[in-house]
Amino acid sequence: PMTQNVQVVESLAVGATEHLTFRFQATDLAKTMNYLINVEVKGKGDNDKETPTFSQYIGVSVEGKPEEDDNKTTSKPIIIISDFVINPKIVNAGENFDVKLTFMNTHRNKKISNIKVSFSAEKTQNTDTQKVGSVFTPVDTSSTFHIEEIGPKQTVDHEVTFFTIPSAAAKVHNLDITFYYEYEGADGTILTE
Repeated sequence: PMTQNVQVVESLAVGATEHLTFRFQATDLAKTMNYLINVEVKGKGDNDKETPTFSQYIGVSVEGKPEEDDNKTTSKPIIIISDFVINPKIVNAGENFDVKLTFMNTHRNKKISNIKVSFSAEKTQNTDTQKVGSVFTPVDTSSTFHIEEIGPKQTVDHEVTFFTIPSAAAKVHNLDITFYYEYEGADGTILTE
């Protein structure tokens, strides 16, 4: 952080908004990837009782310094999620929400092809057998989809609608994304990452 990482709002009326700005700088050791910043909000109500803590992660895409072999054929391309939008921002149990993802090929001159993207949601901790399963389920699609290719320094958008199970606990839930893709190696062979 280049600014204070904790800011205090003395009071906030019902329905009011307050805009806060935090400034960050990536270190020289940062690699080209998506980094998560955790935003945590906590406070006290009128009766001086602690309110529930709200926590949400924000993804920040960072482009690291080029490595020595970055322009040679030996370096490998990497996929990052350069941007994402969740609508609505606060998801209610038992309702649908949309996730728009932007995938980026970070390599300067190699394309990535035959990309398989898979979603996996955390399992509920509920011991009731009627409520066991994933917190999120894709709507009208499977949890895996295919992207033909992403050119060097190019992006591709994809949107998925998820259903949140009615028994989902009120907290931050993780949605994991796994990539499998192919690219041309130094000797011209196709490699899988």
